[in-house]
Amino acid sequence: MSAYSGFTKTSYGAQGGDDSGGFFAGGSQQGSQGGAGGKSYQDESLRPVTIKQILDAEEAYAGADFKIDGSPVTQITFVGQIRKIQPQPTNITLNIDDGTGMIEVKKWIDVDKQDDADAGFEL
Repeated sequence: MSAYSGFTKTSYGAQGGDDSGGFFAGGSQQGSQGGAGGKSYQDESLRPVTIKQILDAEEAYAGADFKIDGSPVTQITFVGQIRKIQPQPTNITLNIDDGTGMIEVKKWIDVDKQDDADAGFEL
């Protein structure tokens, strides 16, 4: 190991806590995290919710992101039982119940791209 005795710290910011490499064990990281006013990746994550949480979601003003439990959400997922199906020429309306509430969901059908053999929806 005496061959490494001439090791010196570099001047480009790779100083580790104990001179063992570029790992920052306990010090502060240099640079900034995210930009001001931008959305974080957490805002874009897929969040599992209940129907009650969807129905209780708040919108601060028209066009604002909805908030569930005080956090903005843009993509959600939920699991429930289909209680009612209403097929129509331009959409299929489903009433879904998950035990916490019931919600109406619409699946829109693109009539220009619809093939008679494929209704675009399967049960």
